[in-house]
Amino acid sequence: MDNKPTYTQLEKRVHELDQTNTAYQQLIKELRQSEDRFRRLWEQSPLGYQSLDAQGRFVEVNKSWIDILGYAREEVIGRSFAEFLHPDWREHFKTNFPRFKAVGEILGAEFEMVKKDGSLITVSFNGKISRDDDGLFRQTHCVLHDITERRQAEEALRRSEERWNAAIERLGEGVIIATEAEQLIYWNPAARAMHGFTNDRESIGPLKETSDTFELWTPDGTRLLTIDEWPMRRIKRGETVRKMELRLRRLDQGWERIVAYSGAMVCTPSGENLIFLSVNDLTEQRKAENALRANEEQFRYLADAMPQLVWTAQPDGQVDYYNKRYEEYGGIEKISDGIYRWEPALHPEDVAPTIKAWQDACRSGRLYQIEHRVHMQDGSYRWHLSRAIPIHNAEGCVIKWFGTATDISTVKQAEYELRRLNETLEQKVLERTAIAEARAAQLRSLAVELMETEERERRQFSDLLHDDLQQMLAAAKMQVQAVAETLSSVPMLSDAVQLLDQSIAKSRRLSHQLSPTILHQAGLITALGWLSRQVKEQFGLKVELDIETELLMERTPQKVFLFRAVQELLFNIVKHADVKSARVEVTSSEDSISVIVSDQGHGFDPQLLENRTSNLGLGLLTIKERAGYVGGKFAIESALGQGSHFTLTVPNVATIGEEEAALGALLFKETNHLRSDATISGAGCISVLFVDDHRVMRQGLINLVKGQPFIHVAGEASNGREAIELAHKLLPNLILMDVSMPEMDGIEATRRIKEELPHVRVIGLTMHDDEQISASMNQAGAEVTLSKTLSAAEVVKAIYGTIESECLAQTVRAGNDN
Repeated sequence: MDNKPTYTQLEKRVHELDQTNTAYQQLIKELRQSEDRFRRLWEQSPLGYQSLDAQGRFVEVNKSWIDILGYAREEVIGRSFAEFLHPDWREHFKTNFPRFKAVGEILGAEFEMVKKDGSLITVSFNGKISRDDDGLFRQTHCVLHDITERRQAEEALRRSEERWNAAIERLGEGVIIATEAEQLIYWNPAARAMHGFTNDRESIGPLKETSDTFELWTPDGTRLLTIDEWPMRRIKRGETVRKMELRLRRLDQGWERIVAYSGAMVCTPSGENLIFLSVNDLTEQRKAENALRANEEQFRYLADAMPQLVWTAQPDGQVDYYNKRYEEYGGIEKISDGIYRWEPALHPEDVAPTIKAWQDACRSGRLYQIEHRVHMQDGSYRWHLSRAIPIHNAEGCVIKWFGTATDISTVKQAEYELRRLNETLEQKVLERTAIAEARAAQLRSLAVELMETEERERRQFSDLLHDDLQQMLAAAKMQVQAVAETLSSVPMLSDAVQLLDQSIAKSRRLSHQLSPTILHQAGLITALGWLSRQVKEQFGLKVELDIETELLMERTPQKVFLFRAVQELLFNIVKHADVKSARVEVTSSEDSISVIVSDQGHGFDPQLLENRTSNLGLGLLTIKERAGYVGGKFAIESALGQGSHFTLTVPNVATIGEEEAALGALLFKETNHLRSDATISGAGCISVLFVDDHRVMRQGLINLVKGQPFIHVAGEASNGREAIELAHKLLPNLILMDVSMPEMDGIEATRRIKEELPHVRVIGLTMHDDEQISASMNQAGAEVTLSKTLSAAEVVKAIYGTIESECLAQTVRAGNDN
């Protein structure tokens, strides 16, 4: 039997195969379309996709994965997944990847991955594995979701909740939370403490059960509230409770507190309604307020009993209280709200400074204090001392001012009387001081005159020895020598010649000791050089001179004083120091001259000077006193075994005119003070013009009268032309006129002034000891012409005599006119 298919069968079979192939092609097409859709969906998916092989290396990632991590595809494929994890997560992946392959599925696995820019992201993985036909692992298929922001939000929420919980837990204000069903679910520590609970278990529970433990009363304690009136029930009914003050009593513990409740219904994000209630313990505050009220009453009683005006002010300076004393004042006004205006009560001149002082105190928070005049009800103004102190809180801010205003008019009057008495006393003291100074000046001038007189007597006696005695001794010697030559057999004649020689030598030494010729012919430095040689020749004491000045001091009284002082000090060294050498230093400045005499001898205790019976002390005290007479100082530095150091300092008076002018000023001040009441009748008698071309001399003359109460220095000129000009302009009563000056001398200037202004008196001054010059000056009209070498006392005497004569003449003329 032939089993071959027939043509019809073959044709039918071919047709079936065509249909099958067509269906297969259609299936392939649809599969490819489905694959394209899936790939597009896979690429465009917002979730990252990754596939790993059995070793954990990347096989495929989609575009979202690349966008999330920031890498290029070629930087990822073939690399281990662990390389893209934070180092802390790599071991975790290596440990758990085999489990994933075994289990075949992961859900919600979280890792920290490192982006290409180095930042970290948190991702969540979900995935499965695929296997081949033999059931072996082929690859993973996982999607990842970037949950970084969610994790950050969760962390922020967690931290916020922690902060919130910590804040509420530490809050001094009590916080209670209950559900809408009145179930108490939370009490913070402050709330538990206020209500006497020690832990959460005691406080958690239904609201109605607390009514057995607590009672709530009105603040005054007169009415008990029902539970429906409790703050939590009111909030549940939709009311808002704000600072509801109640008296809270705990029945089982027996205490009572004043508390204030506030609260409202709060809806949580989940839609749950919660009753939120805050509570404050006002017990201590109310006690303090009651105590304060009691203190305020006591303060008011005390303030009203005080003799001062008592007041208080707010921190901004507004006065809000006065005691009853304010009724005694006129102008204090009560405006409104207990505020007072005090400005109208002040004297108009004191308003501005008082307001400024008060504003400054309020701004700085410091003590306020001022004296001012306040208007009284009787219309008078009385002086008051207003003071206020600020009260500060713990933060240092002013919370109150307390002040007083004290009537000090009596004190002010006493101060005025005391001030007037002091002024009178000061005037008397000044008068007595002036008298004492005048007498002291007179004593100094007399002491200087005594020193000058002493020196003149020394010189006269020295001249007597030199000019008379020594000449007679010399003549006697010559006659005895002549006789001795003829009578050589008489040896006593030779002895007589030797005695005469010795007498002449001693007379010469005595003459030099009394008044060395060089002291009057040369300056101080030359005289000291001669003295050092004499001391060495006579006593064997070597004197080292150290001169650091070019000052000559040829004619001033200081020269004589310094010379005598050095001479006395060197003699003291010879007698007491037991040394072979001494040192004399001379220095000068613009104001003074210093002489230092020192030795390295035995030294002495300066306290010995207080013993006036000591020979040593008597000589040094004399030097010290005389130094004071010429305006100088004498300092002694010495100690036993350490030598002595004497420093003598006197004013530097460069010329005799300047020195005598200063001395004359002292004398004239005294003379004028003692005789002014008797002889000086008007300030017009002593208007003086000083004319001299030497500024130093001119200033010395001015110093004669400067500062005297009855003498006015009209002016000064440096030549005759200026003298004429100023005489016309100033019309002085007296002119002290130098004879020798440039441009126009004193003689011509005096002649013109006397012709044009005959009432002006003129005294001439000259350095020349020439009678012709004095005569010419007197002929020109001068009252008298004086030598500048005269003592200060003589110059002053001439000035005073001229002024007194003029005043007397005016008095006589006035009497004749009457």
